[in-house]
Amino acid sequence: MAIKTDMSKAYDRVEWSFVDLLLRKLGFCDKWVSWIMSCVTTVQYKVLINGQAHGSITPFRGLRQGDPLSPYLFILCTEALIAQFRKAEQLKLITGIKVSTASPAISHLLFADDSLFFCRATKEQCEVVLRILRKYERASGQQINFQKSSVQFGHTVDHGLREELKGVLGITNLGGMGSYLGIPESLGGAKTQIFSYVQDRLQSRASSWPARLLSKGGKEVMIKSVATAVPTFVMSCFRLPKTITRKLTSAISNYWWSSSGQSRGLHWVAWDKLCQDKTEGGLGFRGLDDFNTALLAKQLWRLISVLDSLFARVFKGRYYRHSDPLDPIKSYSPSYGWRSIISARSLVNKGLIKRVGSGVSISVWHDPWIPAQSPRPAIGTGLSSDHLLSVQNLINRSSNSWDMALLSATFVPEDVALISALPLRLPDKPDSLGWHFTKSGNYTVKSGYHLLQSSTAASVVLSVVGSNYVPLQAFVWKIRCPPKLRHFMWQVISGCVAVTANLRKRGISCDPVCGLCGFEEETINHALFECPPARQVWALSQFPTVQGAFPSESILTNIDFLFWRFKDVPSQDRFPWILWYIWKARNDKLFSNLDSNPLAILRLAEDEANAWFLAQTEGVDSEEGHPLLGIPSDGGIRVSRFSRPTSSLLCFVDGSWKATDQFSGRGWFCVSPGGDGPTMGASNLRRSLSPLHAEIEALIWAMRCMIGADNQSVVFLTDCSDLVKMVSSPSKWPAFTPYLEDVQADREEFTSFSLVYVPRTQNGKTDKLARHVRAVPYLVIFVNNLSSHWLV
Repeated sequence: MAIKTDMSKAYDRVEWSFVDLLLRKLGFCDKWVSWIMSCVTTVQYKVLINGQAHGSITPFRGLRQGDPLSPYLFILCTEALIAQFRKAEQLKLITGIKVSTASPAISHLLFADDSLFFCRATKEQCEVVLRILRKYERASGQQINFQKSSVQFGHTVDHGLREELKGVLGITNLGGMGSYLGIPESLGGAKTQIFSYVQDRLQSRASSWPARLLSKGGKEVMIKSVATAVPTFVMSCFRLPKTITRKLTSAISNYWWSSSGQSRGLHWVAWDKLCQDKTEGGLGFRGLDDFNTALLAKQLWRLISVLDSLFARVFKGRYYRHSDPLDPIKSYSPSYGWRSIISARSLVNKGLIKRVGSGVSISVWHDPWIPAQSPRPAIGTGLSSDHLLSVQNLINRSSNSWDMALLSATFVPEDVALISALPLRLPDKPDSLGWHFTKSGNYTVKSGYHLLQSSTAASVVLSVVGSNYVPLQAFVWKIRCPPKLRHFMWQVISGCVAVTANLRKRGISCDPVCGLCGFEEETINHALFECPPARQVWALSQFPTVQGAFPSESILTNIDFLFWRFKDVPSQDRFPWILWYIWKARNDKLFSNLDSNPLAILRLAEDEANAWFLAQTEGVDSEEGHPLLGIPSDGGIRVSRFSRPTSSLLCFVDGSWKATDQFSGRGWFCVSPGGDGPTMGASNLRRSLSPLHAEIEALIWAMRCMIGADNQSVVFLTDCSDLVKMVSSPSKWPAFTPYLEDVQADREEFTSFSLVYVPRTQNGKTDKLARHVRAVPYLVIFVNNLSSHWLV
């Protein structure tokens, strides 16, 4: 049976003395506890009356809602409740639920103040649960609201026993039809009906948004930040039916194209095209089906990567006890949650790569271990006949390096270069799984979604009269102007502006004649460039108008000129405002019969542009120095301002990588605190897998050079922020585990070690060293015997 409890005023009833004693019991030091309790107990409240604060209320218990500390403290408080349930389990007083014989028993599930407790449907175990809850109430000050709590029984519990247990607990509500954490407790029946509440929730949200008051830029933010976030939690747990995702997509699409919020609007471009990335001509909206798959793949990845989690242990005991969650095994009566998760297997398999440890479990010809554009098995020369060849056979363990002679004889040159760049761990380290499409090696929903979009969506190239305008659409988002102007230019390029020619193509009956000049057909190009009022605005502007060149008869040619051909024109970046106010003047004439002077249009556009650019520059600090290091913007180094031990050296490091070069470059430049002359080094080695691999290889080499020179207190400085992140949090970067193990081992040789990020402008000398040595056509190592021109 399951008991779902509701805490009455959960945060407001927590006793301060309970929090204090609990923190000390958990082992926090007295000073830290006093700091936390000071934050908790120095709270005062006032009452707002007509916007004015009145009175003063000083509480003596409770955690302040909205305080970022409060959720963490509340979770720590529940540790006391959890400890009581675990003790009762150990004493066999209660028995948790098990979904299978091999799965662990679960007696409780808690998320903040939402609690579920499980026990056997007997009077004795119910009394134990009730006794624990009452004890927790007395200690913490919490109070369970039994009127809002509910209980749910297994189908084998008879009616009489159910009524008896409900009486013991004092809970009369029967559960199973409500929700837990916003998800239905029961998923039996038609899934379209069960998940219809998601559609209703999104529809109510969208109907409350003021569509008429938002520009396209504002609508984009609302859709990406709010609309697609509404079903995210449900989609991360279950596969939504196609019917639901279609209705959700329809609601979002209608909101995007509607001008009033009451109608569906005129859908100028198919939603699938809008869901393409902005670099591919779309608007970057999310396709819900692919997003659903990417979210479910995150859960599948957790089953693979976090093996000791309760989530993984429960599912392993039920569905893949002696195998792997990626294996296509059949399960008896699988739950909808499991069927949803394994529906993402194909996505995970596309990006799964096996990382080399000992190499024992990796098949050379069958497993995806080569880090090519997509993970794949190795490609042989055809000379090897060993179909059972494993990666361990390719490693010379006496030197813990790749057997280059065997690699060259077995694989094609492309794979030899990739394999030789793979770092090797110690022989006792196991092989592992990783995600190929992120730098860190961990799966992310973003990378999974992009992989789905690139592999499943047909590459649609929008064209007009044989011209590909995707580059124009992609460049729009790089232009410095307000979002609504970018969206307007994207619509101009995409041909979805409501001129009469386009309206007639969509079957809307209207007069095709231009309402300003009487020309026989009003196209987008005519309205913005060829109509006499528009032509006069361009003639008055600083853009040179040349007959047959600009403005021309092609909208794409004209936009191309504005984007790329007028770089030498003063105030060239004002053209988005000129386009916008030409369009507004056209609308004012047609709908309000207001005439606009071309010079006034141009002046208004320029004034608005100048005001916008001024607003972007206000408050921007032009100082480019590094305050922490005391590095001025001229590139010099003022070591005296750097807060470090006076004996520490400053060692700048950098790696250089280019896909077409044979080698990668590594460089370091060391400054002494005593004012002695700098030392430096540069070397090259076989091309690394990526620029980030070159950066960490450069750091390891610089560390070993410092160790060799007996420099024990060193501050290393790099212009690669990812390098700083991975060294500070190595567990989050499994793709670089071999390197990070070396960094961890080498840093033990230092009495003082730190790695600091600096701007690229402050790392110029090291960058030059790495670039120059990368270009040397043979392997070299230079330490303090470099050519002076390499620093210039």
